[in-house]
Amino acid sequence: PFSGYFADIENGIGVGNLLSEGLRIGKVVDLSAVKVDVFLGGNEVQSLSQGSKAVIKTADREIVGRVDSIALTSDRNTGSFKVVVVAENPYGSEIKSGFAADVMIELNANKSVILIPASAVIEIGIDEWVYVIEDNKAKLRKVKTGTVSGNKVEIVNGLDAGEPVVTTGFKSLSDGAEVNAFFAEAEGGTE
Repeated sequence: PFSGYFADIENGIGVGNLLSEGLRIGKVVDLSAVKVDVFLGGNEVQSLSQGSKAVIKTADREIVGRVDSIALTSDRNTGSFKVVVVAENPYGSEIKSGFAADVMIELNANKSVILIPASAVIEIGIDEWVYVIEDNKAKLRKVKTGTVSGNKVEIVNGLDAGEPVVTTGFKSLSDGAEVNAFFAEAEGGTE
């Protein structure tokens, strides 16, 4: 037994009805806590852990919670992973069961990432590539991208921190072409 709010009264149930044992007349909703199911891609899930801080925004209210569970396998149809976020609900019935919500989850702070301008990534077929500058030559290199944040994209594989990449003028380049590179200071390092 738990306390809560009576909701979803079955059709045909009203004052004066004779009820029998086991008859479903509705359901009791416990609004002392909220649970939100969030579906994320594999790259995002890698940056989370159980207990990560989460902020739930719904009904013009903000609640701080945590990641309760992360699915071990992806959904067969969508490829996304189910992440369950839970929080205590100090607002009671102001936040109803079934409300839509925006959720922001804090990523693991100890994970260092490589970010480059998203415009530097070249899509060829289903693969992603960047031009890396080696010995004043543009070398085409296959990369794997991760999370996109504004105009930056995370490089998960294929590039080491500090390696210079071509960010403009690469449409006329070919693999192995000589380049006269100049480096622009970017927020957080050299670009």
